[in-house]
Amino acid sequence: GLKHLGRYGWKAGKGSIRHQAAQALMLDIGVTSPLYKSDECQADATSAACKNAALADGSVNNEDLETLSHYLELLGVPAQRNVETVWEGNRRVPFEHEMDTAAIARGEALFSQMNCASCHTPSMTTGENHPMQELRNQDIRPYSDFLLHDMGPALADGIVENEAEGSMWRTQPLWGLGLLAYTQETAEEMAGPNIKHGELTRARYLHDGRAKTITEAILWHGGEAEASRTQFEGLTESDREDLLAFLRSL
Repeated sequence: GLKHLGRYGWKAGKGSIRHQAAQALMLDIGVTSPLYKSDECQADATSAACKNAALADGSVNNEDLETLSHYLELLGVPAQRNVETVWEGNRRVPFEHEMDTAAIARGEALFSQMNCASCHTPSMTTGENHPMQELRNQDIRPYSDFLLHDMGPALADGIVENEAEGSMWRTQPLWGLGLLAYTQETAEEMAGPNIKHGELTRARYLHDGRAKTITEAILWHGGEAEASRTQFEGLTESDREDLLAFLRSL
């Protein structure tokens, strides 16, 4: 059949947000749809049983799937947090989001020098043909090239998805990275003494949540990213903190 590039999913195996949403409905909560019509698709979405199945009762219909997809497409992305806590009129930046702007600038320079930006591409411009006018020709900063890369045996899961081998992963976008530490905490921990600058304990990183900190996530990088990881290991404590300050600001 017709093939086209995937941009969604851990291994870029989904060609659109609609495709990604339909598979999540099927695999995560067992809800069928026009793309995955039967529970046969949970076992193997490429099987004849899945492809030839009749649409199950209670399925999400095309209209609902489109509505869900449009909602996901229009979700906003958090802005980079690169301001200091200062009063401006009646507004101030909460202390947990206060950032050292000088450290962020130094860390961003290191990010580029270490060649992290060769895969975690800082910026790009959306195309002209999106059905939604507000998403056309937009300058975005995802910090991803949305391409597959071999990340080495340590991160491999052994799962082949389409043309992605077991050690291949799509470059994970970094926008919103610094907020994971806050979105994964309990209300009690958010009110505790360690809230500032991501010094929280429940955040999990990488595809399987194995990394408890951004530092751990970097140290798991191998394969095409091994040279950058080696440079990270050789940073001084001061330079490492600057790089982490930059990443937490995203």
